[in-house]
Amino acid sequence: MKTLKRRDDWEDRLNDHILKFRGREFDWDKQHDCGHFADGAAKAMTGQTVAPAYKSEKEAQRIIAKGGKSLSKVMDTLLPVWEAPALARRGDIVMTADGNLAVAWGVDALAPGEDWEGKPDLVRVPMSEWRRAWRIG
Repeated sequence: MKTLKRRDDWEDRLNDHILKFRGREFDWDKQHDCGHFADGAAKAMTGQTVAPAYKSEKEAQRIIAKGGKSLSKVMDTLLPVWEAPALARRGDIVMTADGNLAVAWGVDALAPGEDWEGKPDLVRVPMSEWRRAWRIG
């Protein structure tokens, strides 16, 4: 498990990371998926990656299978778990009700998806849909 420390300018770095993901379609090959979004947020804030590297859905599934057959179990080995998801702070990683990773942003989290018009963008996931959370720094 990694111990991470947020940089002094983590908020600006996190904002820059989020802006890079806005309007981009979900794409495993271009590394625009929930795992890369969450790991990129951790790297932006701390300078360190958290997750094992993968370049395709098949590689991600292999990592999950090897790590306990669930993304949640893999994440538990990588980062400290919050006792309750509602304790997550801005920038922490959360798991949503649909099993995807998102980045906490106040009472919502942000995750790659589609907006109300069906256009690719980051979508807000309310805290009521958070199932687990991990600390970043």
